[in-house]
Amino acid sequence: MDGGMLAQVRSPQGIYKQSISKEAEIGFKMAFNDGRVFAYCRDGGAGLTMGELVQAPAVDTTNDIGIAVIAAAKATDKQLSVTILSAHGTFAANAYAGGWLLIDYHTEQGLARKIKSHGAFTTGADATVVFKFRDELGVAVAVATHTVKLLANPYNLVVVNATITGLGSNTGRTLGVNLIDITANYYFWLLTRGIGPGKNDDGAAIEEGTDLTAEGTDVQIMTAFGDPLVGTAASYCADNSKSLLVDYKL
Repeated sequence: MDGGMLAQVRSPQGIYKQSISKEAEIGFKMAFNDGRVFAYCRDGGAGLTMGELVQAPAVDTTNDIGIAVIAAAKATDKQLSVTILSAHGTFAANAYAGGWLLIDYHTEQGLARKIKSHGAFTTGADATVVFKFRDELGVAVAVATHTVKLLANPYNLVVVNATITGLGSNTGRTLGVNLIDITANYYFWLLTRGIGPGKNDDGAAIEEGTDLTAEGTDVQIMTAFGDPLVGTAASYCADNSKSLLVDYKL
């Protein structure tokens, strides 16, 4: 049963299909017994080309950190109330659903919970937003100087990869490679691990077994300190701008 799934119910949406409607939870991982793992994604609005590396949307490094907790919470609570400051961009209800809230400062630093739901926010004035979780906090969280940071679901609204060698333009982490052309805003399966396509942007031959990093939407030989490992060449590629098979390790 080569290529079969590992003890999972098969999604109604095949790995070589896209959908205008959501057929699985965004970020859901689907594994096959040949080593491939797919993550369910939604395109960020520009569309994607087959064989491109894809990254998470850019993290808001100015407004999604140092957010003050404004209401004390009990250990049994499944929510936190925080103040979103006026400069933060507008976001719709549940825009961060499937993402994470992390207490990044004070006594309960390190507490992280996956976001189930939350209200909307409109830029221009400070406002309280309540983030709800499926799980209890487990510890009491006092108001005093606790702050949190937010991370949206990285598989929601994915974009073309911008990472280059040496992390010179690492706006969001590289997630995988798409196997088909994707229409703007459609849902699809992204290959994150196992054998899939990649395009040589090294300017030279790539030997089988060579560790590879990202160069925009393509791959190249990993040579510089700090380069992220994307995968290992699974086939030989003699020329720049031609494709090879990559054993992805994302």
